[in-house]
Parts: sequence; C-alpha cells; structure tokens
Amino acid sequence: MAIVIQNLRFNFSARILAGLVACLVPLLVFRAHACPLQLSSINLSINGVQLNLEIAATPEARQCGLSGRKALPPDAGMLFVLPRTMPFAVWMKGTRLPLDIAFIDETGRIVAIKQMDPQHNDRIYTAPQPVRYAIEVNRGWFDQRHIRAGQNLEISVPHGIQVR
Repeated sequence: MAIVIQNLRFNFSARILAGLVACLVPLLVFRAHACPLQLSSINLSINGVQLNLEIAATPEARQCGLSGRKALPPDAGMLFVLPRTMPFAVWMKGTRLPLDIAFIDETGRIVAIKQMDPQHNDRIYTAPQPVRYAIEVNRGWFDQRHIRAGQNLEISVPHGIQVR
C-alpha cells in the first residue's frame, strides 16, 4: 500500500499499517470518554467545607484530568499533585465543564485562582509561579466560599500514593 503526501511516497505493508491503526484507535477512543483511570481520593476541608478530590499524581492521571466528564458533584474536584515544585499549566481539551483552578505552592498557599472555559479548549492556563499542587472544581466554587489567592490550605497526600 502506498500513501502519497505532497509528492512524497510512503510504502507501508498491510501489517505495518494495521499496527499503526491499532496503536492510534485506542488513543482516539480514550480521549472521547471520561478518563478510565481508577484514582484514589482525599477529603480536604477548605473554610470548613469538605471537598472530595480525586488525586492525579501521575503524568497519565494529570493528562486525563476531568476530561470527558458530563457532570461533577458540587463539592468534588481533582487534586493535581506534582513530583516537586515546578511550572504547571493545564488546558481544557476534551473537558465539557466550566471549572475553576487554584494553583498552590509547596507551603499550601493559593497563589492564583483562574476560571477555565470549556468553549476555549485550546487555551492554556498557567500558574504564575512554580507550584506543587492544583485543585480543579466547578466554576464558582472558590468564589462562593470566599476562598481567595493568598489563603493557606493544609494538603497531605495519603501514604501509598505514588507521585511521579
């Protein structure tokens, strides 16, 4: 089989082409649905309100994030845990829900809260400084509970969670 792209000719055997398709189809299907990973969760108290957070502590879990979800319970979200304090950014590709994200440094201080719009799924939301954590929740959750940048949170990752 031959594929021609702008006067370049690539010859593929049926076996190689079948292998490529077999590798790509799961990736396409994976992005069309909610993240299939089983994630641990933690209850975090912020201003006296309990928040149930799924823990995204691996590159695969952080890449999935809340993509593909059709709904998120009112006091639920995702805690992104980074292996060390570092620059961090997220985007809304495949995410259907309007969300807020709090970027949090290694001391637990919220350094910024940003609103994220699923209509702009190519926009990148970047922490203003290196962070260790981020929390995504439904849009307006932080504002409704008077949680602002500069406030401190106590975050402790449960034992047994591998952060990489």
